[in-house]
Amino acid sequence: MNGKKIELRTVIQNISDKNARQLKFKMWIKHSDGSVATDSSGNPLQTVQTFDIPVWNDKANFWPLGALDHIKSDFNSGLKSCSLIYQIPSDAQLKSGDTVAFQVLDENGNVLADDNTETQRYTTVSIQYKFEDGSEIPNTAGGTFTVPYGTKLDLTPAKTLYDYEFIKVDGLNKPIVSDGTVVTYYYKNKNEEHTHNLTLVAAKAATCTTAGNSAYYTCDGCDKWFADATGSVEITDKTSVKIPAPGHTAGTEWKSDDTNHWHECSRCHDKKDEAAHDYGSDNVCDTCGYYKTVPHTHNLTLVAAKAATCTEGGKEAYYKCEGCGKFYEDVLGTKEITDLASWGNIAKIAHTTKQTVTKASSIKLKATSLTYNGKVRTPKVIVKDRTGKTLVKNTDYTVSYAKGRKYVGKYAVKITFKGKYSGTKTLYFTIKPKATSISSLKAGSKKFTVKWKKQATQTTGYQVQYSASSKFSKAKTVTVGKNTTVSKKISKLSGKKKYYVRVRTYKTVKINGKSIRIYSGWSKAKTVTTKK
Repeated sequence: MNGKKIELRTVIQNISDKNARQLKFKMWIKHSDGSVATDSSGNPLQTVQTFDIPVWNDKANFWPLGALDHIKSDFNSGLKSCSLIYQIPSDAQLKSGDTVAFQVLDENGNVLADDNTETQRYTTVSIQYKFEDGSEIPNTAGGTFTVPYGTKLDLTPAKTLYDYEFIKVDGLNKPIVSDGTVVTYYYKNKNEEHTHNLTLVAAKAATCTTAGNSAYYTCDGCDKWFADATGSVEITDKTSVKIPAPGHTAGTEWKSDDTNHWHECSRCHDKKDEAAHDYGSDNVCDTCGYYKTVPHTHNLTLVAAKAATCTEGGKEAYYKCEGCGKFYEDVLGTKEITDLASWGNIAKIAHTTKQTVTKASSIKLKATSLTYNGKVRTPKVIVKDRTGKTLVKNTDYTVSYAKGRKYVGKYAVKITFKGKYSGTKTLYFTIKPKATSISSLKAGSKKFTVKWKKQATQTTGYQVQYSASSKFSKAKTVTVGKNTTVSKKISKLSGKKKYYVRVRTYKTVKINGKSIRIYSGWSKAKTVTTKK
C-alpha cells in the first residue's frame, strides 16, 4: 500500500432551504488493535478536509420520488460532490491487517457516517399524494426511499400539484422508527370549497413572566387561524393573537415582615429586592424603617420571706424585676403580684406556749385521688389541732410536694409544723389515668365483643370486667396490655345469658423500684345477651 492513493468520495445533499451546512471528512490508516499507523518519523497516517454544503433553494418544488410534474425548477438541489484523497507515504509503517478508517462529521462534531456504517439501521419511507377524502390523486405515483433509523424528515411540499391546492401533510417532523412509515400530502381542487372544522383555542391572560393569547379558532383541515367561530375572518398574522408578558411592575413602597423587606409587583405581588433588615443601634431598619420590638426579659431578684412574730406580721417570699419594677410569685415571672400590700401577708403570732403535735386530730389532703389532666396537681392540705381549730399554712406549718405531679403516679406531701407546733407528717395522693367508655357491645354465639374509646395518653392498657350480676359479684377481669387496642372478644360463655360489662384504663408505674398498676374508675356498665 505504500505510495498508493486512497479516495473517500460521496455526493451530499443539504435538504434545508435556509441554512448552509459544513461537513468534515477524516481518513486514516488503522492497525488491527485500533491504533493509528505512522510513518518512519512517527507522524500519523491521516488527513482531514472540510466541505461547504449549499442550501436547497429549489426545495419548494421538489416531489420526493413520486409526483410526475416538477414545475418551475432551477435545479438548485443543494447537492455537493465531496472527494477526500490521501496518498500513503512511501515510508509508512504498515502491518498485516491494517485497514482504512474514516468518519464524516457535521459542523457540531456529530458523526454521521464512519467505516462501521454497515451497522447502521435503516428504515423505509413511502410518499403518497391524496385528496381530503383519502383517495389517490390521478397521474401521481408514490415512491419509497431509505433513511437512517431515527431520521426526522423535514420536507416542504409544493403549494400546488396540477390543479390541486396543498392542504396538509401527515408523517413529517417526527423521528422515523419503523419500516413502512408513510408520508402523505393532501390536496384539494382549487375551486372546491373547503369546510372548516374549527376548534376554539381559549384566551389566556398574560402574567408578568409568561405570554398569553386572545381567543382564536384553528381549522383541523387547512391549519388556518380565524378570529370568529364561523371562519369568516382569517388571522394571517398568527403573532397578532399573542399577548406578551408585561414584566413585573415593582412599587416604590417597602413591604416587610419580622425578617425581611422587599418591593412588591403591583400585578402579581411577587417580591423583588428582598433582603434582610439592616438594623441600627435604635432597632430601626436603615433601609425600610421597620421597627424591631425587643421583648423585655425580667431580671428577677428574690425578696426573702419574713417570718411573723408575736408582735409583727410576716410576709411570704416573692420576686421583684429590677427592669420593669413588677412583682412575681415565682422565679420564672409567670404569676404577677398586682397588689403586693395584700398578697402573702402572714398574721402575727399570738403569745402562747409551744405545743407538740404528734397525734393531730386531723391531718389530711382535700383530695387523695385525682384524674390526669396534663397539669401539675397540688391538692390542698387541711390540718386541725386537738381542739378542732384549723391551722394556718406557712404560719403553723409548711407543705412540700414531690416533683413530677403532672403524670399518673403516687406522690408524697410532707407537712412540717412550725411556730408553737412541731413534728412532721407525710401524706400521699394518686393521679390516676383518664377513664374510657364502651362504644359498642355486640353479642355472638356464647361470646360477645366489646369496643371502647381509645385513651392512649398516660395509659398502659385496659381491663374488661364482666359478670352475670349487676353488682359484679363473682366478676371476671381480662387485661389488655396495649393502649392502642380498643376491642376484646370474650368467649366460652353461657348461651342466651345476660352479662354486665365495664371497662377501665390503667398505667404501670414504678414506686420505690417496684412496678404497680394505677387504675382509672370503671366505665358505665352496659349489658349484652349472648346468642345460643
